[in-house]
Amino acid sequence: MSRTTPMWPDLDAEPPSLSSEDAHAVRRAWATLLPDADDIADRISAQLLAARSESATTPPDYPADVRRTTRDHIRLGLRTMAGTPPEGERTVELWRALARRRARQGVPLEELLASYTTGCRVLWRSLLAVDPRNRSAERQRIVALAGHELWSSLEVQNAVLVQAYRLESRRLRRLDDGRRASAMDGLLLGRGSDPVFAREAGEHLGLRPDEPLLVVVGELHGNADPPLRAPEDAIEPFGVRSQWRIRGGHQVGLVAPGALPVTEVLSRLSGTLVAPAAWMHVRTGFTDVAGAYHLTVRAADTLSAQVDGDKALVSTTARLPELLLASSPEVTGLLVEEVLGGLSSLPDSARDVLVDTLAAYLEADLSPTHAATALMCHRNTVIYRMKQIVELLKHDPHDNRDRVLLTLALLAYRRSPDTAG
Repeated sequence: MSRTTPMWPDLDAEPPSLSSEDAHAVRRAWATLLPDADDIADRISAQLLAARSESATTPPDYPADVRRTTRDHIRLGLRTMAGTPPEGERTVELWRALARRRARQGVPLEELLASYTTGCRVLWRSLLAVDPRNRSAERQRIVALAGHELWSSLEVQNAVLVQAYRLESRRLRRLDDGRRASAMDGLLLGRGSDPVFAREAGEHLGLRPDEPLLVVVGELHGNADPPLRAPEDAIEPFGVRSQWRIRGGHQVGLVAPGALPVTEVLSRLSGTLVAPAAWMHVRTGFTDVAGAYHLTVRAADTLSAQVDGDKALVSTTARLPELLLASSPEVTGLLVEEVLGGLSSLPDSARDVLVDTLAAYLEADLSPTHAATALMCHRNTVIYRMKQIVELLKHDPHDNRDRVLLTLALLAYRRSPDTAG
């Protein structure tokens, strides 16, 4: 055996089978460290705190907590290895309790596991430093057996720590998800004007109660994907915070643009669309979120499977005529009947031609030339058809009031052609 410090135990080798005498000698070896348990623990905690990143976020009392829990671990660990554990105390329960505690404090699992490795290393070196003049072969053998026991226990510790940490992390995620969902529901139901609730909701959602927000809503269709697929991934790299929730058959998002221009945020969200969605800008923060949410839900519901032939993220204010129509089905039905009812006696094909002509004429700002281009027909054909329409409907688009009525009636008719029956 070398006259230098004993080597680290070979953990790849089969665990040694200890005789009762060897086991007793190993326990005595560990017992020699008991008087220095707190000093050893303080050296471990000093190394742990020195190794922490300056950017790591933990509670203010974390350093004191590390020193206290490390002392608890070393005291119980040494007494257990020395064969004199306190009655009713088990190291495995201490490991589980610390894993749950560190999960709640937001300490990464890797850092927790590394702390136990550091603890084992300091314990091992402390054992080597006992009676350094005794370099007998028997002493070296007992120290090696003690080291093997120590490092073998680390594998058990790690397994217990990982399981307890992950269980607690899942529990915390469920709790956090529930709190975020409750906070978001409260805002959408109109509790944003309550200062106490607004402050708590902001903490859970990671949003400031008074900052401008975008309310984004898309309707879910059957078992299809949400209208926006992984929208967080598209905006969070640019410092845009958001919270998303499935609620009442809709995907709902609260988005804080921050320093990024709203147009840029909308452009990046548009890249995640698989179906149309609506949005509204709320400049006053939580106070007016509920009103914007209800309007945007109704605007989203007016969007068909496609808008203007493509997926789109549409401003709620751009859907005001549709919102007016959707707010009163009875009035909408009456509007179609009274304004377009004169077309009901025509065959379907003839009615469709005149409806398309009227729509093109209105969209072309009453220009028969431009309407003819859109319809791919002659200008005189548009003029002739418009004379028919005015005679049948008794409404002239050159009259301002009639033009509004015709425009709204066409919107309603195209949403549900059956209402013209």
